[in-house]
Amino acid sequence: MGKKQNQLGKEKYFANKGIMRHKSPISNIKYKVDIIEILKGDINLKDFEKYKFKDLGYLVLSQNKGKDDIWVNRGFVTIEQLKDIIGNKQYSKFCQGKREFIIQRRINGKNINK
Repeated sequence: MGKKQNQLGKEKYFANKGIMRHKSPISNIKYKVDIIEILKGDINLKDFEKYKFKDLGYLVLSQNKGKDDIWVNRGFVTIEQLKDIIGNKQYSKFCQGKREFIIQRRINGKNINK
């Protein structure tokens, strides 16, 4: 019996060798989308047309990865980039007025890398 246990232990060791592990669950990513107005001045507004959302203003994305309340500004974002980041379903909610979104990084109890 001793040989079988040793062999089983070695097989398991090599089967799991090199696999990335997380000691704790990955925290969710929170995104906040702000619509801002750019004042006419020294800036050429034609450069910012791709960031325009309807006639309301220009899209700016902020991100929060932790449990603390520190938001990191990611800058201007186009509508296509926003759809890729938050998804089409969340984008429809954005059009209805929602401005903060939570992207889960755990599905069925397993971490996903994104």
